[in-house]
Amino acid sequence: MTGGSSAKILRFGDVVSIFGEGQTTGFLSTLGSVDDRCVLNPKNGDTSAPPKKFRDCWFMLCPALRYSAQQQYWHASRTNITSRTQDEANLMRSLHHAAELEKEQNEKDTTKKIGMPLSYGINVQLLHMKSKKYLTVNRRIPAKSDKLAMRVYLDRQGNEDSWFQIAPFYNYRTLGDSVIGNDEAILCSAGNTQQCLHASEESLSDNPGSHEVNSSAATPFTSWRLVLYLSYKENIPKILKGGDVVRLFHVEKERFLTLDAYKSVQYVFLRTTMRASATSATSSKALWEIEVLHNEPCRSGAGYWNSVYRLKHMATGLYVSADLSNSNYRQSMESDVSAAGEEFLIVAAGSNTKDGTLFEFCPTSAESEDSVVPESSFVRLRHCGTRTWVGATEQAIDVEEGTKPVMHKLSCMSQRRDEEAFAVVPVPPDEVRDLDFVNDVSEVLKDFCHKLELGTVSSNDRRTACQVLKEVIFFIAESDSSHVNVDPLDFQTDNVSRDRQKLLREQFLLKYIFQVLKVPLEESSGNLRDSFQEPDGSIKAKWKYTFRLCYRVLCLSQEQYRKNQEYVAKHFGFMQKQIGLDIHAEETITALVHNNRKLLEKHITQKEVNTFVGLLGKNIEKWDYRFLDHLSDLCVSNKTGIPSTQKIICNCLLKGPETTSVLLEARMKNSQELLRFQDPRWYEKPEFTSEVILYISGYKKKSISELALKASLGFGEDAAILKYYCHQLDLFSNMCLGRHSLSIRELSPKLDVNLLLRCVSAESLPFELRISCCRLVRNLHVDVEPQEEERKVSLSRPWWNVPRDITIEEYDNEHMTKNAMKASQMKKFEATMIFIENYLHDVAKKADFRNILHNKLSVEILKLAKEFARFGFYGIGSLNHLRTTLSTILAPLCREPITSIPRRQSMILMKNENGAASRANKAEDENNLVLTEMKVIILEIYEHIHEMILDYRLTHFLTNLKKESENGTNLADLGLEIFTDYFEESGSICEDDAEFLKLLLYNISSNHYALFRSATKLLMTIFNQNRRLFHVFEKTQILSSKHDADMLKQIKSQLEPISSAIKAAKNRLSEISKQLKAQQPSIDDGGEEVMDGSLVDESSPSGSQYRDEMNILSRPSIISRSPSLKYPLMAHTWSILEVLKKLKRLCVNLAPDGTVTNSHQNQHLLRENKVEQVISQVLKLLKEQKEEPPLELEQEISEFFQAYCDSNEENQAVLATHIDTLMGMHAGEAAAIRVVYENNISLCASVKDSTIEYLVKKVFSRDAKRQPASDYLVTIQSIVCPKHCIVRRNQETVVYQLAIFHEDVVHFLGFDLDKSRDISVYTFPSEIEKFKFHKELVSLFTFCTIGKNVYTESMCQSLLPLDRIVSVLCSIEYSLEVKEAYVSFLLHAFLVTEVDVRSVYSSNRMWTIFENHFLPEIINIANAPLHEAEADVKSQSYVYECVVPIIKIFFERILKHSPGVILGHKEIFRNLLKAIYRLTHTKWIHPTKLYTVQKCLNIMYPAATAHLIHLPSYLTREIEESSTQFLREANRRAKWIFMMDFDKPKATSEDLMVSKHPNDATLQIQILLKRVKPLIEDIINSETTALTDVLAKEDKDFIEKFISHAEKLADEGESELCVQILHVLQDMLERKKVLTDKGKEVHQAKLDKYLGGREAPSSFFSGLGKEKQGIVTGWQGESADSHYILDKLGASRLVVMLLTKLDKAPDVLQQSINLGISLLSGETVELQRSFYHHLASCSKNHNFMKVLNDVLKEVGADFRAVAKTKISDIARGDSKSTLSHSTLSKDKIVNDGHKILRVSTQMAQDILNATKDIAMAFKRVASMTGQCFTPTLKILSQNLIIYFLDCVTSVFVFTKRYHLVYKCLARNNFLYYIIDFREWDQWFQ
Repeated sequence: MTGGSSAKILRFGDVVSIFGEGQTTGFLSTLGSVDDRCVLNPKNGDTSAPPKKFRDCWFMLCPALRYSAQQQYWHASRTNITSRTQDEANLMRSLHHAAELEKEQNEKDTTKKIGMPLSYGINVQLLHMKSKKYLTVNRRIPAKSDKLAMRVYLDRQGNEDSWFQIAPFYNYRTLGDSVIGNDEAILCSAGNTQQCLHASEESLSDNPGSHEVNSSAATPFTSWRLVLYLSYKENIPKILKGGDVVRLFHVEKERFLTLDAYKSVQYVFLRTTMRASATSATSSKALWEIEVLHNEPCRSGAGYWNSVYRLKHMATGLYVSADLSNSNYRQSMESDVSAAGEEFLIVAAGSNTKDGTLFEFCPTSAESEDSVVPESSFVRLRHCGTRTWVGATEQAIDVEEGTKPVMHKLSCMSQRRDEEAFAVVPVPPDEVRDLDFVNDVSEVLKDFCHKLELGTVSSNDRRTACQVLKEVIFFIAESDSSHVNVDPLDFQTDNVSRDRQKLLREQFLLKYIFQVLKVPLEESSGNLRDSFQEPDGSIKAKWKYTFRLCYRVLCLSQEQYRKNQEYVAKHFGFMQKQIGLDIHAEETITALVHNNRKLLEKHITQKEVNTFVGLLGKNIEKWDYRFLDHLSDLCVSNKTGIPSTQKIICNCLLKGPETTSVLLEARMKNSQELLRFQDPRWYEKPEFTSEVILYISGYKKKSISELALKASLGFGEDAAILKYYCHQLDLFSNMCLGRHSLSIRELSPKLDVNLLLRCVSAESLPFELRISCCRLVRNLHVDVEPQEEERKVSLSRPWWNVPRDITIEEYDNEHMTKNAMKASQMKKFEATMIFIENYLHDVAKKADFRNILHNKLSVEILKLAKEFARFGFYGIGSLNHLRTTLSTILAPLCREPITSIPRRQSMILMKNENGAASRANKAEDENNLVLTEMKVIILEIYEHIHEMILDYRLTHFLTNLKKESENGTNLADLGLEIFTDYFEESGSICEDDAEFLKLLLYNISSNHYALFRSATKLLMTIFNQNRRLFHVFEKTQILSSKHDADMLKQIKSQLEPISSAIKAAKNRLSEISKQLKAQQPSIDDGGEEVMDGSLVDESSPSGSQYRDEMNILSRPSIISRSPSLKYPLMAHTWSILEVLKKLKRLCVNLAPDGTVTNSHQNQHLLRENKVEQVISQVLKLLKEQKEEPPLELEQEISEFFQAYCDSNEENQAVLATHIDTLMGMHAGEAAAIRVVYENNISLCASVKDSTIEYLVKKVFSRDAKRQPASDYLVTIQSIVCPKHCIVRRNQETVVYQLAIFHEDVVHFLGFDLDKSRDISVYTFPSEIEKFKFHKELVSLFTFCTIGKNVYTESMCQSLLPLDRIVSVLCSIEYSLEVKEAYVSFLLHAFLVTEVDVRSVYSSNRMWTIFENHFLPEIINIANAPLHEAEADVKSQSYVYECVVPIIKIFFERILKHSPGVILGHKEIFRNLLKAIYRLTHTKWIHPTKLYTVQKCLNIMYPAATAHLIHLPSYLTREIEESSTQFLREANRRAKWIFMMDFDKPKATSEDLMVSKHPNDATLQIQILLKRVKPLIEDIINSETTALTDVLAKEDKDFIEKFISHAEKLADEGESELCVQILHVLQDMLERKKVLTDKGKEVHQAKLDKYLGGREAPSSFFSGLGKEKQGIVTGWQGESADSHYILDKLGASRLVVMLLTKLDKAPDVLQQSINLGISLLSGETVELQRSFYHHLASCSKNHNFMKVLNDVLKEVGADFRAVAKTKISDIARGDSKSTLSHSTLSKDKIVNDGHKILRVSTQMAQDILNATKDIAMAFKRVASMTGQCFTPTLKILSQNLIIYFLDCVTSVFVFTKRYHLVYKCLARNNFLYYIIDFREWDQWFQ
């Protein structure tokens, strides 16, 4: 208990409760957050026993505020906005400014007066703490109970009627005396002292027991006792005090203390969350109010460490309590014996159970008992009564749910545990206020539901419920402004509060709304009750509005919130019953499933669609299109078509009996049919008079032109028909979205493209209809099968087809005529494309964008043009013409700033009293959004144009090269100048002009993401033309021989029989599907048959659609009942086999000497022709059939895939997308999967866990037909360790899966202790397979332990213990191959480990192996005759590569751990030393092997000398002499051997081939590429430098936008663009020099073109430098000015923000570090201070250190975990193997193993300097105590430095990728820049 009972003077800032004395007594309170009236309730408590809802009674004493300027503004704002003149608008701005100034002054005055004493006669304002509203008198409205009194209410802003004067009630107090706590006083209205705050004697009719508080002049006056609750001294932030609301988070368990009901019982528990971050799982059921106990019942105060607390649950009012009901506790209390030894559960209790609810907060650190408890602190809870400690248990409450329990009990424990600590997390006041509001609304609706069930609802109750529901609607939308005249049903918002939506569900408000909606319906029949029903069967009007409000709340509550969507979806069947009652049930259902594919597919069935279609027929006379919109929404989800619902709607709407009665049919006269096809401009002919006529139910209605004319004249029905038809076309468009073939097949004959084009081109028709028709053209006729996205650049080029000369016209003719199907399509859409061209030309000519509907039509036309460009309907000439037109359209659009976010700041002053914004501004904002979309589409078309032009540039470049080749020039010897001239000429074809660059720069400054993304991408494309051209030129496969031509023809011809077989099988499958549907119509799957059975490209736009539609084909239930599918595919079995064999032979080259190598060129050709997709389709059909497929065919497919992927990473990546198809093969499965991942590190790093799980299961499968298990083990090995590089994630996944089969592993390895087990199921087909399985399983264990992985080491040690290894190695039953696998496992699992296994060195197991196995093997090979030893290669390899190295490693480590162990095994050690010495004198030993043996001898001999082990004198002398001589010779030759190996140029295969085939153009071009690459790279660098120069001439606002866009692009996954921006920024700081003359010419040409050849304006960089230093300096120099300027524009903030996001791509992380290094190289305190400021202000600043910490930790782990898979490599200590896989540079990891960079003297010195700097930084970090430098950040900084030191001290060999990390983090001292600030100390002060 704290505090005392002494009287205190009340002061401003004190929180008090006001108790009314007189005839009606009680605390001044409210009726909740939904009612602003103030009341007294005598039954709620008094000063000795406060009310349960004491929060409703707290008021703060505030000084009187000024309101004159605000009242003038409020009064003036009531006028109509649209009728204001310009002078009135200016006056409004002035009044608003004055009102804001008055508010600021009020805040300052209030702050000054806090703590000043109150005296009688002073004016105060009473601020209600719960609602943050002022107690106010309304002079205009009388009180409800007493009509002679004025109403008192709570007002949010307050006014002058909120002033109250405190007058003394008794005569012994006079005006001017101080107001003492508990004094009785009179609260008079300051404007009229005769009007005093009065409590009515009559109870309120709508709230029995509550008495209204009003302002009355009647006597006697009500006296009010001001009871102090919280003093102003204690009511300060950052400390814990009474009334605070917090969450208690158990730090170790990562769970929140929560109170919730389970099976109608309230429990206190710790809730487990499934989220990645447990602290983000906030719930309103975890909010607790802190009660600090005081001697006075109505008093509270600040919380001290010696205070007593109670924890009150905010939602229920229950308290945390210890369950003291057990008899032991009662007996101990009666006998006065301590009960501290007992343990008590924590339960929920009411306020009466006081003893069990008292707790102490104990600190976790050294704190004084008299000090206050910080608001955010760590505490331990101690129960006062039992002196026990509250702790977590694993006892679950929800054990019967069938899922993982999430509710865990707490208990009071007698012993304190350090881990039982809670973090006190403060809750913002707004969140508490929201909870109070929702709880109050729930109480109102609960009472309303009760009255509804009883049938006692009055009109006043209904009005109250409607008002409450309105408030909830605006509450969800976070709209706090007044909405007096705003219809909540029409209220639209784009911003719903997720936290408030969550509150509605958690506090059961949604539950009560559903209860309200269920009352009108009878439970049995589902019909309306008579009391709610009109005579015509509809719902009564007085109830309709209430139920509509309910559904509006439901609609808003589930918007973009999955959890609420699932909750509302549980009542889907009930809501369906209310469809058609006109209470917006159908709108809510549509909104619920919209953009939620899972719910849509689950709940929308034929029944729901039939209901909508039926309602459509009932309302056809009114032409009500609402249900068309509902059906349209059901077709799509996130702008993607849903095949299942599209099919249902198509069948119900287009094939049903009501089709003609609910749909309008359009027909066009056929008299002009011939004219239409003879002239593509038929729609422009004046003699063309055909009209589009609308029919319904087979009867002619009217022509569309007539309807449009009458609608424009005001005929209502004609306008309704036209609008109905527009929405019908929109429904058709969504039904066809995603290439839904059934809808397209039904609609395309009825809505011909020419009919739709007629409507689109008719200017007399309304824009809405033209827009709908244009959209339907795109989805019904253009984006359909067989259209495929045109391949932008062809990478397979037959050299003989490259023309000698080419023009744009020739290129277009060849491009358009090579595909016969494309030619027919071009003829079909010729009229449409001409119309698009003319329309866009008119738009560009008029340049009038004021009509929003016209702009929307332009958007649809542009989308149509974009589709034509995407599908290759435009040639280069047409694209150039289109580009000119689009550039003309884009220019006027960029005159005014257009952003995606409407500029509403200016609208604040233009809101009237009701908050309605100007309609003109809304229309303007909507038009701006449409224009922005138009610009985005134009830029996207430009992207397609650039891709097409790139292909033409490549063709033009190859043409020039072919000219040189035909003129007799060897391309390998082509002059560099000639090559660069051709290259530059091709790269400059069809370039954009300077005006377009200006438009791009303008659009980059936009805030609209899609707009600036497209503009930035195009900008980078323009200034990377040479880079892109050279990149595709490098990847182009040139077919230079006749053999290549024949091969290409052969591939295409061989694919035809397989395609025909697939087509036949699919057609057969379609027939079966139709038969099943006819026999079993109940099957509803959403799929459909394939129309033509043609091969579908799953990577095409229709790929996902096709997979969804084919779901029926893969269902086993249908396949099992279907006729055999074997026949149609088996008819082509032999032809498929022959084709596969031919394709397999194409993938290999057979040399005359019999050597087989892969044919990379033919593999490339096969990939370009998508052969793997065709074969995958065959494999799918084989898997789908009922009968088992022929093993021969599957084996041949597997062998083809092996040849197809052999040493070809591109083919592996393509086939990896079909890995699910490969799994499940009956033959060759393991080999096919292995070849996909073999030696491909990037694929292995991204392999799915499910794939590894499948392979492990296949290993231990007991199926008799299982393929050899050893093959699966080899496959897993290739996934775990590709190219001798470990993938840690795969290691851990494999070991986890192996642990599941622990018993099987134990049995297979032969040390199963349970002999009673049935071993028949573990038989192998042969002894050879059993031997292979044994060997490969142990080898897999070895691969899983390579790299010092602690987790896998411990698991594998348990799976294969050391005793088993000893028994195998000492046995004669096992071959050397098996023993070699065991020795490798022994090395990686027990010797070279992250954590040393002490038992290996302290036990006799290793000595047993030495004596019984290693020693005999060494002696046998050493004593063998020369001819036998040379012949026995296996024994040699085993001894020299396994036995000797492991002996060396063992003795190296045992001398460090326990050298005394050697003395206990002197004899074995002596014999081993002699045997190894014998090996050094064998004549057949190889010098490299001798080196390893000699090193082992050099380790063992000093150990023998040190331990006084006696050796013969001759042996000692010979060992010393041989060792000295060998080491001297080795050191002398080492560097020469290395230099010869490293510097000797190796003849490449290309060089050898070109000598044999000097006329091969392919090889000549490959050699030419290597020669010109350095020069081309300089030209590419000149482009980047030119871009930097162009951007530097822009103003600082543009650069600031440009920098800010990088973060947004990184967040959206556009890592490539983000990296390019970062690279440009770095180039501004560290300008790369252009070295060659050609590069300088390209650079100057770019500048002349895009800067106009004139002197550019002064750079803003110079201006800022001038302000800073008084001089003009170039920003490209080495001074700090450019660094300072970019820092001011946000570059340093960008680096910090990118490095605080943990999910960024590795290349973004890498380039961010590089930019940070460049910025900090300015070496100014301002830059360091800027970095510190951004780091301290970032809410996730700890992530900055965590990212660098993770990088260094990974690098350090990789350095320690060198993946040397050979024991001999480890023994020698060399580094020829690559390091383990790092996620920093996955794309650059392939060639790392062949490029070794050794540490130079300079690098070693740099590492040493960096280490010293980091040590200094570590010392500085350890002494930092600033408030911004949080403990977490400090710990991470220290850990980061420790890892850095670990890295730089353990590095001896750097590969290429680690040198990059070294450069970023060591040589440039990036970490030192951040931590070792020169003025850090004073900033923290």
